[in-house]
Amino acid sequence: MSLKIIFAQLSALAVSVMDSKFKTDAHIHPKNTIAIGSFLSANTNPTWHLPAICGEGDINALFRFNGIWHLMQQTNPRPHRSIAHSVSPDLLSWSRIADVFEAGDNQNQQCFDGSPSFVTLDGSRTPFLMMDGGCSKYQGGTLPCMESLGNGSTGGVTAIPVDLSDKNLTKWNRRGPTTFEGCQGAAGPSPIFEGGRNNSVLSFVAIFNNVTARFEAKDDTLTNFKLVDPYFLPNRGGGGGLWHPLPANVEGVEGGRWASHIFQTDIPGTDGRPSFLLAALDRKRLVNTRITPPMLLDVGRGVAYGQLNLEGGPETHDTRMIHISWLDRADAFGRSPCTEPQTTSFREVRYDPRLGENGSLVENPVAEYYDLRGDLISKAIGALGPDLKVIAILNDSTTYLYDFEANFFIPSDVETQLRLELNCEAVGACDNGTVVLFTVTNNDLFAERSRNISMDITTPHEKVRTNFPLFASETKLLFRAMSDRNSIEIFAGGGRGVYSGINYHRQKNSFISANSSSEDVDIQCQVWKLSPIEYDDTRLLRSQANGSS
Repeated sequence: MSLKIIFAQLSALAVSVMDSKFKTDAHIHPKNTIAIGSFLSANTNPTWHLPAICGEGDINALFRFNGIWHLMQQTNPRPHRSIAHSVSPDLLSWSRIADVFEAGDNQNQQCFDGSPSFVTLDGSRTPFLMMDGGCSKYQGGTLPCMESLGNGSTGGVTAIPVDLSDKNLTKWNRRGPTTFEGCQGAAGPSPIFEGGRNNSVLSFVAIFNNVTARFEAKDDTLTNFKLVDPYFLPNRGGGGGLWHPLPANVEGVEGGRWASHIFQTDIPGTDGRPSFLLAALDRKRLVNTRITPPMLLDVGRGVAYGQLNLEGGPETHDTRMIHISWLDRADAFGRSPCTEPQTTSFREVRYDPRLGENGSLVENPVAEYYDLRGDLISKAIGALGPDLKVIAILNDSTTYLYDFEANFFIPSDVETQLRLELNCEAVGACDNGTVVLFTVTNNDLFAERSRNISMDITTPHEKVRTNFPLFASETKLLFRAMSDRNSIEIFAGGGRGVYSGINYHRQKNSFISANSSSEDVDIQCQVWKLSPIEYDDTRLLRSQANGSS
């Protein structure tokens, strides 16, 4: 069967389709507030990602309380490192409100890493923040503790909302002084975990001497903690969150749930990139009986210091585990100067017990992004071969904002190479775009009777590789790419292979193309235009109105 391609040529007012039998079924997110793309400078800022800052844009907290999502992340350059706070009802419409913490002028008064928790204080279940750094409070002293200088036991800051009936939790009360007995430079505190006999022990874990240590609360005020296990994990913690229950299995797969928790950790040399290990935690003794080597969820070199979500409040019903990271610019040799930083997409994390000896984690964009799909740009169905076939022509600056889904149908006895060119300046010429090369072999490296998929990604900034299996029962390779003005995110094999990276779109016209070294591979795909998310920052709007930059 030859490849049949249908293009929907977009104009400002209508969609013109080159096949009278073709129908679109678009879903456009309703515009209730100002869209981010309508007031940020054109062609430079993200439209369906949230903005971040250069240098240190770490995510500090992601949680949902009484139906409202809260995202907190580092903002402002040093020495004024503070914690920004944005809220959303649906992960798509965001408002930035007052900062949770503001830094002082001293280096020991900055805000850095930390995590949210849900705890019971004075009989009420409440969100609870613990951040390292002084956060405008300098305890005095010379010994490091939680990224500030104290008397050997003070450092960091904790806080709870002033008014739980305020849906946005706008104001927070700092508590303390907070003391950490045996701190000795620990940093990056995790959410608080209830365990021990009758769940009476409140613990958190933190980076300590390049491994992960466990601290326990000394009393129910949650202002006094002591180091109880300096070698809780042999790995250094990385990013935020640090420990969470094992997420749900991938849909349609049961069993294999030997692990109880996942821990965010650092693979040496990866500097906070999203890596996790699986662990079986004895809840009563609060020791790990089995752990795995860390696994990298996203192979993009610019992704770092993310968070996993928490749920709390009487309206708790969203059981998903959601992950978001900070995306800085990267090149083939590591970090390079930052220009337009942003967050990654929000992703749902699942556990797949079929992947390797211990199982593994996978992640895919949250379902809410389907609501951003608008007009259909193009669709294609048919057989691939050695010649590159054009899937979509992107001839408008707004069509760089797209969601591309493809199914590659590969017979079980076929070994092949598939090549995808995304946002390329010409068919077969891709100096400015992203090239994805899949090498499909019958080596069952990951599971019995599976095929190995090697995914190589090349952008102007970096070259990366990851491997994952295609099981014998699977007749197609799933692929999804989501493009923004300055970035591209790739999800392959149902989230087994994930990449996020910077990819600037500078040429007027570009192409999506595909080919296969075998003529036995079919493709079925569609490309949708993506609508902007809504991001309301009243301070930014005010500065624009005043004519300032």
